[in-house]
Amino acid sequence: MTPSSKTYLNDFLPDIQTYTVADIEEKFDSAIVADIAGNMSILKDLSQNITDLLIVSITIMKQTEFSNFKFVHESFDRITYEHLIKELSNNSLKAPVGQVFKEHDVKSAQHFLEDNHSRGRILVKF
Repeated sequence: MTPSSKTYLNDFLPDIQTYTVADIEEKFDSAIVADIAGNMSILKDLSQNITDLLIVSITIMKQTEFSNFKFVHESFDRITYEHLIKELSNNSLKAPVGQVFKEHDVKSAQHFLEDNHSRGRILVKF
């Protein structure tokens, strides 16, 4: 994770311990890395400091760099999606929202996504 991502995540989830590549000063025997950004450069740096590295990614579908790698994907049906929306609306589930756009600003939302590194997701409000 980048230093700015660490700051963002620490603000959003202060009880979770987070690390940047620079925080890892010694070699680890093993670790599991949950990749949510798809930054191959960070994953390569981590692989230099972790002997037995398992990478579980929700962003990188295929790669040839790492042998112990798994892409995971959740399929959402209507019932699961409705449950997710209900949990978000009653604050049982929290989602980092970086920017909110009104329905007539969809084009601006698209440009924002393309031009900015994600710090939470964008929300288009209808």
